[in-house]
Amino acid sequence: MPASTPYPLAQADRCVMCGLCLPHCPTYRISLNEGESPRGRIALMSAAARGQLPADSDHLRDHLDHCLGCRACERICPSGVPYGELIDAAQAQLQAGRPASTRGLQRLALDGILKHPRRVRAAAAVLRLAQRSGLARLANVIPAPAIRRAASQLPELPPSHSWQPYYPPSGNPRGEVALFTGCLGSVADIASNQAAITLLNRFGYGVHVPAGQRCFGALHQHSGDSNGAAALTRRNQQAFAAFKVEAILATASACTLTLREANPTRQTDIDEVSAFLARQPWPAGLTLRSLQQSVALHHPCSQVHGLRSHAHTAELLQRIPGIQLQPLPTQARCCGAAGSYMLRQPALSDQLGNEVLDQALPADPASPARTPAPTLLVSANIGCVIHLQALARQRGEPLEILHPLTLLQRQLPPPP
Repeated sequence: MPASTPYPLAQADRCVMCGLCLPHCPTYRISLNEGESPRGRIALMSAAARGQLPADSDHLRDHLDHCLGCRACERICPSGVPYGELIDAAQAQLQAGRPASTRGLQRLALDGILKHPRRVRAAAAVLRLAQRSGLARLANVIPAPAIRRAASQLPELPPSHSWQPYYPPSGNPRGEVALFTGCLGSVADIASNQAAITLLNRFGYGVHVPAGQRCFGALHQHSGDSNGAAALTRRNQQAFAAFKVEAILATASACTLTLREANPTRQTDIDEVSAFLARQPWPAGLTLRSLQQSVALHHPCSQVHGLRSHAHTAELLQRIPGIQLQPLPTQARCCGAAGSYMLRQPALSDQLGNEVLDQALPADPASPARTPAPTLLVSANIGCVIHLQALARQRGEPLEILHPLTLLQRQLPPPP
């Protein structure tokens, strides 16, 4: 990264190297390597920007690629260092210098598929057919680790679904909102989007689902393709501009955070569905059905450190009579999903994800320490859900993992 790079050195220089971030960084906690810490990465990025370290240094690339982008350091930093902005700027420079041969599969996924909704649906249809026919098991013998890893992570896709452009409210109308369904969510997490629409309707909100919406661009942004992310932001702005709504909502916390930060001058509120519902008056006469189960609650990093709205999830779930909600002991720890990180860094990703499952489940099922053991785990981000589901399958754990909105929808009484 030469001195002319857009890497924001002035922002990096706000880091006083105090080290308060170290115990909050997942990779430093595991490795105790200074280069795997936020201040270590900032030092490396700044040295490269000043020409003191070669931009093609493997030392630099490896340490930056190991970063999960969880932004736990950003939340704890007393100097207000915008670490997320720094790591994205550095990755953009590194990505530009990577050999084309190392970017082929990533570019195919990001540009060839995720930017185009029809291609997302077509790819999902092919994968759905492969899963149902058993052909998906052939991925285990393909000599491409990334493909084998992706096949092991993806859940069985639900049947395809076509979204209506508008879902009218039930009961007394309160207002209008728009729903961002997401690229992956629109094919792999249909249940959460359906739950969001049902709950919003029951709260009296009409829900618009713009047909022209695209991938929200976080995977592009965090992999160094800032231009691609900006292009997707513009397409989504155009798609949602046609609707006069109270808020633009998303079920996934990562989608919400990226949409919000990509539109800093927005006039329309951008929020998670859970946070939006928690701020509304509870509908008169609506009593959820009882649930006599223990439910573990996981908060995604994007919700805790980015949106800082994680308290709303518990507020909504506590509306379920009989629920035994068990927040995880160390909620601020990343589960290791982190967008494409679970595909790029499988060892670190699985270690962090298994730590989350270890907290959710007692080491000894007969132990009275946590009675009863959770049978459900909820998380408000599609990537976290998919990653934790894959690990639970590998471990043979009888733990259902789903979005909190899906659980709330299950407990809804029949409409009047």
